[in-house]
Amino acid sequence: MSKYEPLRNYLENLAATNQFQVTLSFEELEGILGFSLCDSAHEHQPWWGNDRTHPQARAWLDAGWQCVDKDLVNMTATFGVLSGLSKAQKAEPHSSYLRASEQKGVIGHTSFEKPKSPILVFSPCSKNKCEKPAEYIPNFTPVEPWRYLEDKELLKRLMDTRKCIVDDLEKRTATQGVLAFDLYVRTGKAYKEIFHSYYKELRDKLIQNDDIQWFFISGGYGVIHALEKAVDYQATFSKQEADENNIPFTGDIWREAGLSAICEHIVQNLNPSRVYVFGGRDYIRFIKSVTYLKGKERVKIMPLRPGCRSSSLSWPIRNLAKAIFHGKLDEFDRTYQSQFKPL
Repeated sequence: MSKYEPLRNYLENLAATNQFQVTLSFEELEGILGFSLCDSAHEHQPWWGNDRTHPQARAWLDAGWQCVDKDLVNMTATFGVLSGLSKAQKAEPHSSYLRASEQKGVIGHTSFEKPKSPILVFSPCSKNKCEKPAEYIPNFTPVEPWRYLEDKELLKRLMDTRKCIVDDLEKRTATQGVLAFDLYVRTGKAYKEIFHSYYKELRDKLIQNDDIQWFFISGGYGVIHALEKAVDYQATFSKQEADENNIPFTGDIWREAGLSAICEHIVQNLNPSRVYVFGGRDYIRFIKSVTYLKGKERVKIMPLRPGCRSSSLSWPIRNLAKAIFHGKLDEFDRTYQSQFKPL
């Protein structure tokens, strides 16, 4: 019998009471197990990976659960039920996941294969943000930056710059982070119409399929995948907006960090069939610098017109989501032809 058997029994009993997610302090875990957690549990994220080759992971996987979050700073771990999975799926080792992640361009959420010519969307972040946690999503692991940015130097630039701008990022994301999609779409003016009509449907499609990849251009995060965790912050690429609202101006910081090169890497890896870009001039300039997109017909850029508020993008972004759902992208392109600008 494994020494982690008490944890398996504990989680099985929780599921029997229809509880499908639990956050435990390390102290509570030690009380359940009857012994102290090792140093690796306190110091190394991979110890909490859903890797069946590790005895602790076998305990929660055999119970039908997975570790969905860990906070080594505040010493807590969150477990969620592996809803609807076969035993074979539950037993998939985390080490296979890591090996697959080393393939070029891996970004899948339910599989590890590189998406084939997806629709790629870049849209702006929002001044108004919502950190209220959304409902629990069974069998879902948020996207990590290395899944869409395999160049180690660019990844380091991205993460170092994020950390400088978003104060105490690592600690906060573990306890308060929500999906970037939720952070921006639930309260952002550019997403008002999506929120009222296609919010859950679009989020579910992003989670379940790889044929659409959505990124936000962000004053705090640079570029962030919709299914990546994020926290509330205030920062902007617009000097005017920064001065008017007394918030940090980060346009020059991200330019020096090589945000254009980061975006170039993402686009090249994904090799999208279509690209849609929305946002103000200070935001879309990083995408307009992507040489890989030069001369490609199916690159549609809709800049925010001078003097207009971000809410003016609300209907076009909502109608893009509608066109994606109904397979009418050509019709969408014709409708908004006059508003698209060349790269």
